[in-house]
Amino acid sequence: MNKLNLDDFTKIVVSKIQELSNKEVILSTPKSNSKFPCAVVRTPIETINLVNQDTGEIISKTFTVSIEEWADKKYEVMKMMDETSEKLRELNIIKNNNDNDIFDDITKKYRLISSYEVIYDGLYNCFKIKK
Repeated sequence: MNKLNLDDFTKIVVSKIQELSNKEVILSTPKSNSKFPCAVVRTPIETINLVNQDTGEIISKTFTVSIEEWADKKYEVMKMMDETSEKLRELNIIKNNNDNDIFDDITKKYRLISSYEVIYDGLYNCFKIKK
């Protein structure tokens, strides 16, 4: 049985987004002196779906992660979100919604937040699209 924890899942997501190389990828809210454009990967939510009743091992779990795109212009954050969504789809991590864009008065940047989900199958060590 393969195991995947929050730390490892977060590293996979960050690494995949970093392949885009057009933005900084960070784990916390940017400050006014941060490097922009950037993507913020929030701590994922982990939901256990299936447990082996004999051993107690987790067979399947769902990961949900919110990602924020930050940039100077609205259109730029929209484009960045599309690129991130396309990149994460390579791993079957699918966007399930996005929030309204927000202008942040402290950083003077736009922000767009989207949520992504995927099912991790511990038997086959793979990500499956949530149905």
